[in-house]
Amino acid sequence: MCCQKTYFFSRRLLVMVSLALWLFAAAGCQPRIYRFTVAPLTIGPDDSIRTSWDVRGAATLLIHDRKMPGADSTTFLRELTLVVQKKGKEIRRIVQVAVLPDYAKERIVYATVLQGDTLVASGISNAARWGDSFVIHTVANASGRPLLIRHAGRGITIGPGIDPDTTFTGTPVKGAWQIRSLLTPAEKSNHRLAPDRLAIQITVQHH
Repeated sequence: MCCQKTYFFSRRLLVMVSLALWLFAAAGCQPRIYRFTVAPLTIGPDDSIRTSWDVRGAATLLIHDRKMPGADSTTFLRELTLVVQKKGKEIRRIVQVAVLPDYAKERIVYATVLQGDTLVASGISNAARWGDSFVIHTVANASGRPLLIRHAGRGITIGPGIDPDTTFTGTPVKGAWQIRSLLTPAEKSNHRLAPDRLAIQITVQHH
């Protein structure tokens, strides 16, 4: 009885080991993308893009320019597709790079939280996207209410309908932003009337 149990266990172990080896061998036949890096993610029309990758299989990089919805002809997406093939199988990974003109408009929107009688919207503009090639030219109010805007150690209060402001000219697009706005009397009585987001519109300058 004991010998039969030992024999049965050994055979099951052999099957499990064989299956594991088969799965490992099968996985080795699959194409893999371990790393695909593209930088920067926002460029000017004449800027270069740095790419690198680590794959298993034969790699091909495809580049395709795609118009951004609602954008003019000078603003588009450059789509980089890494295709890896091995033993008749293929996988892909896509990264999109925004190509902007020397001056381009960008909308910054953050969700609000209520602090006392003030709506506060804050966030960080993605450093990986903007890099060091773009700075702010102007900032405009896009919320239809007075806003206090803080960024890069500077601040400005700007009302709705006011011309774009140059207080932040030359500061980097990337980094922390904070937008504050006092509640109106109606919003103080009913907080549900307060907007859940505050927005500004910046003009970015390529350099």
